[in-house]
Amino acid sequence: MSSRFLIVLLPILSQPMPTHALVGPAIMEPSCFTRHAPFPPLPPARLSHLSRSSPPRFPYFSLYASSPLDPPASTSPLPTTVPPLLSTLTLTLLRLLTASLMFHHGLDKLSNVEGFSLNVVEKFFAFLPGPPPLWTLSAAYTQVICSVTLSLGALTRLSSFSLFSTMAFAVIFHLQNTGLEGYPLSVVEQHSYNFELASMYVGVLGLFAVKGGGGWSVDEKLLGGEIEFYSSVLKRLFGEGEGEEAEDEKVEGFKFPWLK
Repeated sequence: MSSRFLIVLLPILSQPMPTHALVGPAIMEPSCFTRHAPFPPLPPARLSHLSRSSPPRFPYFSLYASSPLDPPASTSPLPTTVPPLLSTLTLTLLRLLTASLMFHHGLDKLSNVEGFSLNVVEKFFAFLPGPPPLWTLSAAYTQVICSVTLSLGALTRLSSFSLFSTMAFAVIFHLQNTGLEGYPLSVVEQHSYNFELASMYVGVLGLFAVKGGGGWSVDEKLLGGEIEFYSSVLKRLFGEGEGEEAEDEKVEGFKFPWLK
């Protein structure tokens, strides 16, 4: 019985033992060997031979700890990034939806300039210089024109910031008119706060003012990038007659804070 057992174990135990399995904290001894002294150091020739050998792997048991050279196993079969096509499509649909709704806001003001000027501008924004109808028309045409450019993705950041400013005034109006209404825990009769919709517009338009129109936009397809277009305009305005070096310095000095 013992001779058969030795015959079976002899090919397994005769395989070379790698260096990283013998030396260091990665060694994992069986419980029957825990009271024995550690393995004696091997000669350099033996170590050089073992450093080129891979650790043996047995289907039923092993005296070796997991090798630090083994690649880490994948823990998640799901993708860790959003596909670029899906990201661009989502941003484009959000841009078109926001532009269409903001266009309606502009048409609503143009349909009743006197009423909006009297009930909103003159009542809540009397500190603004000039006649109230002037501010009503400015806000209305800003929302109409910039909504069209936003839908096309043309000068997206400039258009979004212009619309952002009009909706910021809308948030101020609602806060002065009805206040916070117990935000965020109070349940109101109309099921939503009066400033809620305007605040969501501010958030979405702020996103486009920072991120831009995305890949499916006039800025990227025709202008070669919105930031690059602004840089070329600044070159022509402030770089003429001062040489190429001064021109490059002025353009490099103009950088948006969110770009590196």
